[in-house]
Amino acid sequence: MNFNLPEMTNFGETIGMFKYILIATGLCFLPLKGLTQYKINEIGQRNVTIQIDTLHGLVERVGCEGEEIHSICDTLTNQIYISGLEPSQYLALCVEVKTKDGLKSYLDIPVLSQSKSSGEIKIFFNNPVDPDFQKENYTPDGTTFAALQDELVLLIRNAKQSIDLAAYNTNETFLVNELKNAHNRGVIIRVVTDDETGNFGWADGAPFPILYGNIGSGLMHNKFLIVDAESMDSAWVVTGAMNFTTNQMRKDPNHLLFIQDKSLAKAYTLEFNEMWGSSGSLPNLQNAKFGSQKTQNTPVFFNLNGIPVELYFSPSDKTTQKIVSKLEQAKEEQLLALMIFTNWDLRDQVADNLRDDIRTRWIVEDVEFSQSVINLVQNLNGSVRQHVEPEIFHHKYAILDENTNQPVLITGSHNWTYAAETVNDENTLIFYDRRIANIFRQEFEARWKDILTSTGNQAVNDKIKIFPNPSSGLVSFSKPLKNVCVLNNLGSAVLCYGHEVQQIFLDLPSGIYFLLHEEGSEKIFITR
Repeated sequence: MNFNLPEMTNFGETIGMFKYILIATGLCFLPLKGLTQYKINEIGQRNVTIQIDTLHGLVERVGCEGEEIHSICDTLTNQIYISGLEPSQYLALCVEVKTKDGLKSYLDIPVLSQSKSSGEIKIFFNNPVDPDFQKENYTPDGTTFAALQDELVLLIRNAKQSIDLAAYNTNETFLVNELKNAHNRGVIIRVVTDDETGNFGWADGAPFPILYGNIGSGLMHNKFLIVDAESMDSAWVVTGAMNFTTNQMRKDPNHLLFIQDKSLAKAYTLEFNEMWGSSGSLPNLQNAKFGSQKTQNTPVFFNLNGIPVELYFSPSDKTTQKIVSKLEQAKEEQLLALMIFTNWDLRDQVADNLRDDIRTRWIVEDVEFSQSVINLVQNLNGSVRQHVEPEIFHHKYAILDENTNQPVLITGSHNWTYAAETVNDENTLIFYDRRIANIFRQEFEARWKDILTSTGNQAVNDKIKIFPNPSSGLVSFSKPLKNVCVLNNLGSAVLCYGHEVQQIFLDLPSGIYFLLHEEGSEKIFITR
């Protein structure tokens, strides 16, 4: 499968003794013993094609830890062709590159070939979506707790070999009981959770091992479940923003994705095993790694039956820079559904997009800690609305360019914070798919509308966007306005409209004017 992603760019920074290279597609940001870039051009069931950057050297040798592989390197294009693979085969590649000055550079590339699984992706929310934004036949698989519960129960009851659960917090009785029942019928159950949160679901103990991890300042903040990872037909990954607690599953705006793919399940299992400290049924506390102790050892790129997907774990995979690279590629619109937003790198890129007139709307829960980012976004004419219901708006997703032919959906457990980037255990998925982006768009618009219509919600000083501004006369607004008056710089009204307007023509001399309306005031510059 050809991913048809953007070309590599040159951008690097030194961190300790390692160098990291950022590709604009987010394809490579890995610790290297040298200065080499790569991207994966194709992932098939029997073959993988990897492009090595010719700017810094030519491939000398390709090795694979623990097994023999058949590889050919095209010295003209510096592409590595690996063939003769089995579906869902894991490769720990080591590529030796000879630089132009004769030095050696070694690049470690973990790869998983495409599976023969269905690649089915089910999307569940615990609140209704807005069907007015539906395209084609794109609909979520469920929009209620009951539907989500039924799907989880069915998945666990159908498990035949193993279930791995990495969950920050668990107290939902039905889930705990289903896992205990699965254990009693012979399914291997392993659980990793955080060492500081409530986890009342495990208060009475469990017949299977539970590892409480990430001791210290970080959180084991993952929310994923892996079922039958070694089965081509029944391997599933369940992940998203949702903790397995009563409020999170039943009330707080939230989501989970169910993905049937052996290759993805094996990648998640590699991450689980790193925290577990072993691949066996019992944890090895001496080998267990959390937070900054972890290494970048999981494949990044997947072909889910034709859908390109990227997977990143924090903090080892430098996830923030991957998200930044996706934001850099946005052309028209960025829709943000984020519980909290404090990360400066992401803030700066969102701000740069606003300066490039990329339409921006953001739903936020935590205003107190996100306030400085809110102020910046609003000052650049982005629109921000606060969710202030008793429930917690717990989503962490971004939709980019949903109305184009290259939409992107970013989601997972990773809040847009410094802690998520540096000390927490997190997982993030990036999808390049019209259906998935549109389904999340329907969810976003429903929550946006809830905020506008519910007395329990409010806008966060929502800025009205005026364009163009400066203007030669014709002015449009980002939404219809009521009771509009235009004042000159002396405070005298020069134009007033008794009806709702979203576009007006100001046949006025050059100068500064003030637009008054029911929701506030704006400044307009007229140039002739």
